Amino acid sequence: MFSTGTKLLDKYEIQEYIGGGRFGEVYRAKDLLCDRIVAIKALRKGVYEADAIKYVISEFRAMGMLWGHPKIVSIHSIEPGDLTWDDEKNGFTEIRTDETGYLAYIVMEFVDGQNLDKLLENGKPPIEDALNICLDICNGLAYAHQNRIIHRDVKPKNVLIAKDGTAKVGDFSIARLLEDSSYVGSFVGTSKYMAPEQHDGRYNHQVDIYATGLLLFESVIGHFPFNGQTRQELEMQKKRGDFVVPADIPEELEIVVRKSLQPIAAERYQTAEEMHEALHRAKVILYEKTFYHAPISHQRQLKKRWRFSREDELISSLRVITEDAKAKEEKLRAELDIQINAGRKMEEEFRHHREAKEHLEEVVHDYIHETQRQNSKIQELEGKNDDLINSLSEQEEEKTKLARTLQAARKEISRLNHKLKQYSPRTLWKYRVAIAIFALISIVLTIIIGGILSDLDTYRIANQAYETQILEKEKQLPETKMGKDRAMMILIPAGHFIMGDNISSFAGGFFPKFSRLFKKIDAELMHTVYLDNFYIDEYEVTNSQYVKFLNSVKRNKSREGYKYVNLDNKFCPIEYSRGRYRVKSGYDEYPVIEVSWYGARDYAKWADKRLPTETEWEKAARGGLVGKRYPWGDKIDPLKAHYGVASDDSSSIKDILKPIGSFSPNGYGLYDVIGNVWEWVNHDKQVAKQNLDGLDTGSKRVLRGGGWDSAQNDLSLSTREYREPESMCNNIGFRCAQSIGNTTEDD
Repeated sequence: MFSTGTKLLDKYEIQEYIGGGRFGEVYRAKDLLCDRIVAIKALRKGVYEADAIKYVISEFRAMGMLWGHPKIVSIHSIEPGDLTWDDEKNGFTEIRTDETGYLAYIVMEFVDGQNLDKLLENGKPPIEDALNICLDICNGLAYAHQNRIIHRDVKPKNVLIAKDGTAKVGDFSIARLLEDSSYVGSFVGTSKYMAPEQHDGRYNHQVDIYATGLLLFESVIGHFPFNGQTRQELEMQKKRGDFVVPADIPEELEIVVRKSLQPIAAERYQTAEEMHEALHRAKVILYEKTFYHAPISHQRQLKKRWRFSREDELISSLRVITEDAKAKEEKLRAELDIQINAGRKMEEEFRHHREAKEHLEEVVHDYIHETQRQNSKIQELEGKNDDLINSLSEQEEEKTKLARTLQAARKEISRLNHKLKQYSPRTLWKYRVAIAIFALISIVLTIIIGGILSDLDTYRIANQAYETQILEKEKQLPETKMGKDRAMMILIPAGHFIMGDNISSFAGGFFPKFSRLFKKIDAELMHTVYLDNFYIDEYEVTNSQYVKFLNSVKRNKSREGYKYVNLDNKFCPIEYSRGRYRVKSGYDEYPVIEVSWYGARDYAKWADKRLPTETEWEKAARGGLVGKRYPWGDKIDPLKAHYGVASDDSSSIKDILKPIGSFSPNGYGLYDVIGNVWEWVNHDKQVAKQNLDGLDTGSKRVLRGGGWDSAQNDLSLSTREYREPESMCNNIGFRCAQSIGNTTEDD
């Protein structure tokens, strides 16, 4: 050990011994050259054996890649002790010149405070502090995972708490570059804080999520969740999930704890960002409960304190998204980063469209020639677009341009189709083939036409005064709100969006023999729809939420006499026992299934909500994307939705269904809009009147989004399914919506 005042390597002056472990000691020191306080980790010889060099360098590489993140301890440099570079071996080797007995010294950021282990020795911290600490940990780990680094040893001693309360993740000494999605290797890490699979030498980034769940449990509840005295006992308890959450812990926090500590990695949060979001939602809910139960004299101060805390967490969440894509020196300019990212993304999108335009010019040459003749007619439309409200941002304005362009294209194709009647059958066939091709590439065609018209002034802002009123109204609305059923709801902004699917409607229209293949999809070209703002549930309604409704109304039938849920089906996770409805063990956070349209309607009314209309559902599900088949783009992605699952009599619920939030959200922050379960919606009166699909639905109700057993053709954002309202199936669920005026009307 070094004593106070020791000069190390003629550059550092030891000020204080901080602590140590089997890898070495940590000291507070002064960097004499840079005139700053640093922490120095001195790595002992004889600990690493044959793998000494690899372990010495691993932390430097790992933390060096993560330099500058506000929730990760930064590394400044690595200084050689008994290490030197060997040109012949092209690597480091050990020599015997350092009399101190250390291989190397890692010079790091000094965090003035204490580690979480010391903090917990004094008892559990206030719940707000505990949540903020765990949010910071999630933030730092999310950034590490984005850089393909797994920590593998998250524990209280490796979390440093600064005096201002900020938590930083440190000690990446056994971190591993995430070269594959998972890794099988040697037993590594601190046994107490290992995930179940880590005991077997298997791990991916979710072992860090599990360890963070353990820290959350300790920080909020005040003790470790498992009481095993040996590694084997701990391992068995973790694999069985043998822990008890005290009854006085808020339900919102219990949900986060249980999901993060699931024995099976696939049933935990899939990313640290998801855990961060869930924990932040729980914090917001707890704020609301605390606020409304506080004395009136304290509410103003409490509201202000939590508001600033929430804003800070929002900024932290944005950093998780932006820091990986931006230069290190721009990390603290999060808002600017978002704007730059959006601009680049749009520029890239239009670059691809321009390339597509050049590639297809020969195919659509005749059509473009016809379109150019219409430019003068299009110019006459200037000044007549009062009814087309411009979008609330530059990006939305671009979407509106595309919508108008597409309308012009649709009219032009309709005109051309009408002219076909004057041609001979042979010529008619050629033109129909050509127009069918146009249908299949309608999105690209829209961009082509848009390119021709780009120099026109047709698309100037039409109604600045009205747009300003819309903006002012939306500024007064919160982006999220908590429903009566404690479900988080997300604000969907007012404005135009493009609804529908060109591919199937064109093909079905020009080739009637195949129309039955496209019966579920809108029978009209993509069209522009304007909607006022509304709220919609972030997640589908869960079993735990639905059981509260059943126990509240004390019945399982609607006023029409139809069942709400089919308790007799083996796949139904809800049961009735001893006068109460209960969720079968392990299925609280799965979407409710075997629910009829009546069951969805009456739940929504009970929660002071309603079912979304078809149009609302599609706008929300698109997440702000224009003309895409799925919430993420035009290609199906099995990593972004749950579909195509086969089942038989031996299947269980977990064989066919996923918990809510198992995949990343769309652009509006909605989860699971595609796949897993179909969602009941209300008839849109405008859609029903236009009869876009050409079907007589009679008394049937509409379903959207596809389910766990759907083929990929049934997963597009415009796909419809129809069922009798009393139908109850294991692939049907729902989510709720709410008008700004809180309208709960249903069909």
